[in-house]
Amino acid sequence: MEVKVFERVHPREYFNLFSEKGIRPDGRSLTGSRKTAVRVGSIRTALGSAMVKCGSTTMLCGTTAKVINPTGAKVEFAPIDVNVELLPLCSAKYRPGRKPEESYHLQELVAQHVRRLVQPSSLELEFEDMMWSLSLDIYCLEDDGNMDDATLLVAMAALKDTRLPEILSSEEGYHVTKSRTRTVDFRELIVPVSFGVVDSRVVVDPDSSEEALCESKVTIFVDEKGSFRGLSKSGGSVTSKDLLSTCSKLAVQRAPALFSQLSN
Repeated sequence: MEVKVFERVHPREYFNLFSEKGIRPDGRSLTGSRKTAVRVGSIRTALGSAMVKCGSTTMLCGTTAKVINPTGAKVEFAPIDVNVELLPLCSAKYRPGRKPEESYHLQELVAQHVRRLVQPSSLELEFEDMMWSLSLDIYCLEDDGNMDDATLLVAMAALKDTRLPEILSSEEGYHVTKSRTRTVDFRELIVPVSFGVVDSRVVVDPDSSEEALCESKVTIFVDEKGSFRGLSKSGGSVTSKDLLSTCSKLAVQRAPALFSQLSN
């Protein structure tokens, strides 16, 4: 049987032929990550933008803003709306029409973190208790696995690139000036590092073919000091302490390279 045919017909057995030797079909070790690159300023018409490539997985994000007048108590979390589009152009598994469930999962993931990470005071205006409300529009250009990491990274990179115009008050009213801008401040920065579990073996940064074989997936969030800031898990049974310990150690090792990309 030809190799390509064997891979399609028996994908798990094909993967295990490599993983038993500590490598993967694409040549990486089980703990190896694909090359990740972050580029900002990709969309000139946005207040901030970024593109992230994680292997072949490619995400694009643009930031827009509007002025709101929040009511009630002091704003605890930054007002940020998130929209994620997974269109047929990025993968044959997506169809036109109704949004796939993956879109809602990614929207919730990004919103949960960026609303907490962004400092609300950096969005406040100096008059009438008004503030900026941000919108992140994220598009997948190619889906080759590990969308969680790529989507959160591109959102954070776009927010770091965002420049909010000043709004000036005069007798004639308010007007926006782009000659004076300010940045979006963060309480802290975190990076995600995701793992797939295939036949009890942990693989870092799984691609789409590996994700199809995963019994479960774990994402570890790490801050700039290398401290554990949370985790998420999907699929499978209860994850053992040993597995979580292994993932945490690998995430701490991986995090500096991702922070380096965000700071460029």
